[in-house]
Amino acid sequence: MMFHPLPIPGFFVLSSVTFAANMGGLAGANSNCLTDLTNTSWKGKAEAKLDASHVFAFLCDGSTCNNLLPNTRYQ
Repeated sequence: MMFHPLPIPGFFVLSSVTFAANMGGLAGANSNCLTDLTNTSWKGKAEAKLDASHVFAFLCDGSTCNNLLPNTRYQ
């Protein structure tokens, strides 16, 4: 899962949850990530902006990818 930063650095958070292969495309994967990040404790969570406009699965669906932002520091 990927957390897009604004204005603080972003975070890569590895989930321990296993998801089904069909998550409803990138939108479904993003939603699953947001739910997991919201419901789980992890380092940096207090500083993270956990909402649908900042949390993205680190995936591609064949034509679109949830890309990293240039010139951005991730932790």
